[in-house]
Amino acid sequence: LAGGSWSMEWAKTCYKQDRTADFQKALLLAMGLSLLFLLAQFLGWRSLLQQNLWINSGNAASYLYVISGLHFLHVVVPATRRKNRSVRWFFSPIPNKP
Repeated sequence: LAGGSWSMEWAKTCYKQDRTADFQKALLLAMGLSLLFLLAQFLGWRSLLQQNLWINSGNAASYLYVISGLHFLHVVVPATRRKNRSVRWFFSPIPNKP
């Protein structure tokens, strides 16, 4: 999580300084770390389910599902917004500079 936050701040700095190549590297790192986080969430949920811990199994299990689910949404929703400038800019071609 700390690495993801750091890489997003790095991307933001590079974007403001018009350092396109570094911005793309930082954003790619942030996306990769986000995907690793989502994979870890799925593995954690699978582990809970294998132990027969469902969302209605008790307060502790409910808390884990709700907090991790909200955190999952916190990662996924911004990445899927259509007006996300960072993602659009990442996939646009790099202009030639004289």
